Amino acid sequence: MTSQRKTAPKELKKYMKIERLKDALENKRIYLSGQEDQEKWEDGNDRELVNIYRKQKKLSDVRVTCFNAAADKYHFWDIFGGRDKGVCLRFNRRKLLANIKELDGNQKLRGKDVEYYNIKRFEKEGKFENLAFSKRSFYSDENEYRVICDVSAGGSLSPRYLRFCGDALEQVYFNSWISHSAYTELRAKYLVVLKNANMGHVTIHRSRVTSYAKWRDIAQKIAKFEK
Repeated sequence: MTSQRKTAPKELKKYMKIERLKDALENKRIYLSGQEDQEKWEDGNDRELVNIYRKQKKLSDVRVTCFNAAADKYHFWDIFGGRDKGVCLRFNRRKLLANIKELDGNQKLRGKDVEYYNIKRFEKEGKFENLAFSKRSFYSDENEYRVICDVSAGGSLSPRYLRFCGDALEQVYFNSWISHSAYTELRAKYLVVLKNANMGHVTIHRSRVTSYAKWRDIAQKIAKFEK
């Protein structure tokens, strides 16, 4: 059986490298990875399904960007964010999906919740048009929303970015591997970037996935009662 979403989540998270953050905020856009980027994906099954889809449709490329609706997890930062190189953008799902449909430059994009299958169900119910939105059930905890762009031969003018409106972005989260001083500097820098991009409403935080003071404090209290 596949995992089904009973209700649509209210937010979508985009884990990315800090090196792309300034461009993303200043230009209000998310980079779409192409075939060369996808060769670096650790999930070879996911990579190959996108390749099968691309080859069968005789496309020159399929550009992709992925969002997560699941709660913050260690492996999201480790794989998608690059640990100490990573940052996470938190979007209002309803507003972001409206942007995908309505903004200029996004017309060729197609977004959809990823469908998770076990092998028997995939063989029985899998559909060609959904190959780029299909993953094995092992990954269902990601709760992924994916956006793709089919690039036909000679499609050099096809979009390389997903564009969004400023009010769709709600928070910026830096990874928990960086030092406190580095986070303080990054926060100050990007508060200015956000203000200049007319997104002063966006808050900046630091992930606590590997360092949560309250968790440790509770452990100390538990230890005090141990006889």
